[in-house]
Order: sequence, then structure tokens, then C-alpha cells
Amino acid sequence: MIRNVVLHLAGELPMKADIEALPTAADAGLLCTNLRTSEGRKPNSTEFLDSVFLIPYSFIRFIEIPRESIAGAGSGSGPKLPSQPAQIPAGGAGAPEDAPVIVTPPPAAAASSPPAADEEALEHAEPDEDLLRRIREA
Repeated sequence: MIRNVVLHLAGELPMKADIEALPTAADAGLLCTNLRTSEGRKPNSTEFLDSVFLIPYSFIRFIEIPRESIAGAGSGSGPKLPSQPAQIPAGGAGAPEDAPVIVTPPPAAAASSPPAADEEALEHAEPDEDLLRRIREA
């Protein structure tokens, strides 16, 4: 049993639940028990606290599983997670701290002149006199 899993639902506040095993790609939804708000209260949408809930994955943005909950779960039937969390370099996004940030502006020639097909369309575009007359009469 993996306890205190945080479910981040689409358009809702996060909720805590207990799950039997880590989700797999073959699952249609997340089967959980002891569904509660992050403060530990019964959600307004539930009738009984001892129910089993099947939440479709289409309603779940992401699932937050505390590492200590997985360690206390013993041998689960789901996928295995690494023993240590991934380390992010100090510069963020995998870049060294002293790496320069390069921003390339768009070429000036391409930004200043529209494509030739657009110019031809503008040259041949004339207002429809019949349409303008109907607008004036209305």
C-alpha cells in the first residue's frame, strides 16, 4: 500500500489518496482508497470514506508520490523507481553555470518584406462595390 499519494486533478484542488501499487500503462484509471482533501477532510463529492475510487487518467494532470511512501510500501507489483532522485545542475535545465545564453534574432530581410505571393494577392484585392453599396444602404 502506497499512502499519501497526491492526485493533481484537472480543474480541482489536489487530493490525497492511498493506492495499492504504482500505475502502469495498461491501467484505464487510478484505483485508490481513503480519498481526502489535502487538509485530510472528506471531499464534498464523496458519500462514504471507505469507498474504493476509480479515477480515469483523463481527469488526472499528474500524480505526486512521496519517496518515503514508496520505500515503506515494500515490494510492489508496479514499476520500479530509482533509489535517488535525479540531480539538476545548479545552472538549471542541464546547462553549466558559465554557459552563455545565445539568442538569435530573426533575419532582418525576412522580417521586413512579405512573401511575393502575399504582395500579388494585395495588388489584386479590390473592394467589392456591390458589398460596399449594401453596407451603406443598411
